[in-house]
Amino acid sequence: MRVLLGMSECGFTAGMLLIISFYYPKSKLTARVGYFYLSSPIANCVSGPLASALSHINHPTIKRWQWVFLLEGIITIAVSILGYFILQDHPEKCTFLTSEEKRFIIDYKRKEKTLGGSEKLSMHDTKNALMDWQLWCQTLATLAICCAGNSVTVFAPELINELGFTAAQAQAMSALPSVCGAIAIFFAGSIVRWCGGHWRAGVFACVTALVGSLLMACTLNVPVRIIGLCLLGTGGNAGLGVLPGWNISANSKTVAHSAVASGMTVFLGSSSSFISSNIFLNSDAPRFLIGHLVNAAMMVVGICACVVVRISMGKRNRRLDLQPKEIDDGFRYVY
Repeated sequence: MRVLLGMSECGFTAGMLLIISFYYPKSKLTARVGYFYLSSPIANCVSGPLASALSHINHPTIKRWQWVFLLEGIITIAVSILGYFILQDHPEKCTFLTSEEKRFIIDYKRKEKTLGGSEKLSMHDTKNALMDWQLWCQTLATLAICCAGNSVTVFAPELINELGFTAAQAQAMSALPSVCGAIAIFFAGSIVRWCGGHWRAGVFACVTALVGSLLMACTLNVPVRIIGLCLLGTGGNAGLGVLPGWNISANSKTVAHSAVASGMTVFLGSSSSFISSNIFLNSDAPRFLIGHLVNAAMMVVGICACVVVRISMGKRNRRLDLQPKEIDDGFRYVY
């Protein structure tokens, strides 16, 4: 059943990222993708207290953990029915836009050469995108930052529980780092402007999560570890609000490039679960030194990836500037 659930989930986020890229200009894409990812920490804010409340239900046949699956399943089914009528694939056939609004979006996206939706994907462009080491390096930063976000999502209650709180208190308190993460994602677009670029914002997010991991690795002091956990949630979610949008906007030369960037962002981001789910060991409690040091190492990887991509994009843009005007399509990498 877990495999079937994963199969049904796998195309959702990548598809949503691609659809978002069809509607917004590159300069607005990071903030909009950040708003989409805002759902993750908000869900964590709700799920912790909700799990704590459900743990008090006594039923003769339905176990407490089963209530979580029943409630989440009912909500998911209800949202899927609404989504069938609300979600629109591309602006050309969007039902809630006027003819003028459709024309405006289509004209703008054509000028950017990022109009997608009904256009066919080119297999040649798809292969070129998959063979681009720069895109792999860029999404490697996403994998690194997702390790921090997944650690908060999955292990925050256990980490808090080991500080001396009860299981119910830990479930409720696990919402705190998610609240910090939700605020960070909401202001992801502002963080990019404040840092002066996506790569700097990515480095800033990784450094924030790195400091949080090191604080938790270095001490068992309860207030300091709570602060470290909040920094981990802030950095992990800030990066989630910055890096996926950067991956798509920077690789939007063709529809195929955007599609591949969306898929790889989700693929490597989700692959971080293989790391984060195996580094916090019961035998390592209460310090969980291995988990925090692995997270710290991944943040260093993320920082290096952002810097390498920035250098590469600068060189590529300089080569594009030297093209003859008759073959220059105006595309430049965004960093």
